[in-house]
Amino acid sequence: VAHCAVPAIKPVLHSNLLVHLHATPGVDAATLQRETGDWVTAHAPIERTAPALPPRRRGTPLRVALVSGHLGGPIMSASLPDVLAAIDPSRLAITLVDTHVEATPPPSWCPPQLPVLRAPRGELPAIDSANFELAVDLDGHAPRGVPRAFAHRLAPLQVSWLDWFNSTGLANMDYWLGDALSTPPGCEARFSERVWRL
Repeated sequence: VAHCAVPAIKPVLHSNLLVHLHATPGVDAATLQRETGDWVTAHAPIERTAPALPPRRRGTPLRVALVSGHLGGPIMSASLPDVLAAIDPSRLAITLVDTHVEATPPPSWCPPQLPVLRAPRGELPAIDSANFELAVDLDGHAPRGVPRAFAHRLAPLQVSWLDWFNSTGLANMDYWLGDALSTPPGCEARFSERVWRL
C-alpha cells in the first residue's frame, strides 16, 4: 500500500511526504525506495537527455552550480563556508543558485565575490543561460528542493549531496556524493545514482 497517495499535480506535497517517511516507524529502505520511484513516475519523467560535456580547455575552471532553496539555512551555513574556502577558483567557478520562491539576500556566510543566481523553484531559463557543466543538488526532496528541475537536466553532469540522505530516484541524477557513514558499502542498490564516496 502506498504511503504517499497524492495527486500528480502536487509534487511539492509528495516530496514533503517522502521526507516524513524517513521518520515514520516501520518504514524500511525498500519502502522508501519504492515511494521515491512512485514520486519520479508521477512528477519527473525524463524530459531532457544529458548534453555532452564540452571539451575542457586547459586553465579554464569548471562551471559549477550549487543549487538550493535553503542557502541561508543551518545546514548550508554550517557546511558550505568551509567547502567554499577549500575550493581553488582556478579549477572550479562556483555559482550559488538560489531556488527559494521569495527573493532573499545572499546568506551572511557568502563571500562577496561569489555569484548568486536567482532561479525561483529551479526556473530552467535562468539556469540554462549560465551554461553550467556541473549542477550539485543540495536539497533533494527536502522542503524547497527542486527535484523536478534536476529531472529536466540542469547540467551535463548532476550530483546530489548534503541535505538529502537518500536517493533522489531521478534517472538524470548521475552521482550521489556520500561517505562511509551516510552510504556504507552494500547500500548502492538503494540509489538510482552512482554512489561516489569521499
